[in-house]
Amino acid sequence: MRGLLASLCEHCPPNVNACAQTVSRALLETAIGQPPNIPELQWSMDHAGPALPAACDTLARLGLAPAAQAEVNLPPTVRTLVDGLVSRCQGPELLPLSVLRAAAAQQGAQAPALLTAASAKPVESAPVKPDQLLGAQPALQAFDGDIVTGVAVSNATRGDRWSADGALRAGYAPTLKHLMGFRIRAQGPGTLRAIVRTPKGVGLNDPEGGFSFVNPTVCRFRGTGEWETCNPAAPLVDVDAVSVFPESADGKLLELEILGAR
Repeated sequence: MRGLLASLCEHCPPNVNACAQTVSRALLETAIGQPPNIPELQWSMDHAGPALPAACDTLARLGLAPAAQAEVNLPPTVRTLVDGLVSRCQGPELLPLSVLRAAAAQQGAQAPALLTAASAKPVESAPVKPDQLLGAQPALQAFDGDIVTGVAVSNATRGDRWSADGALRAGYAPTLKHLMGFRIRAQGPGTLRAIVRTPKGVGLNDPEGGFSFVNPTVCRFRGTGEWETCNPAAPLVDVDAVSVFPESADGKLLELEILGAR
């Protein structure tokens, strides 16, 4: 029976491919806490034939995209499934690189296979000033190269877009092709999130910008008043913005260098 199933899967189109459907079903089941049978699912991916791209697309939408979002409490079962299957989608164009890297950045050491899949050769990087600054003002003083100036981020208004923009949003147009890390000097702890553009329908939707995105946490800073270096677990691509989220009542961003390449 196993040989017959393998033969059918290797020749059936996606809409009637039992192996691809097994992967889709497993993603839904793990979302409600059912432990995945990784060897069985790997076998299904190995024999998905012409339906492998569809299976990988489902993995990206239902597995990687939630794994790349800062405010999603990802069930451990989903993380186990994504980490177990990501290596089966390493062919050309099987997974969106922006989503893969963002999920690896968010999950870090909890998903070692995902980190391996997202690894890349180092890209020469330098501070890249944002094209647009929104939120707490005067925001420009956090990017002027002067550590004496800065911007209070703790009293920023929490509007409807807080989960995406935070207290301060440093935007890029066009998107920052590569983001490698940060140098930050702040008073009071906080986090940075990257707004990473994704293929339409994958991840969250920005109704004002008209694009899809994920928003992994890419830096946790202590805010001692001294320079801190902060690198995401995986380098990112297609970064639309970096948002600042303070965690203290008197948080102040003295200087932020976003290290990347256009």
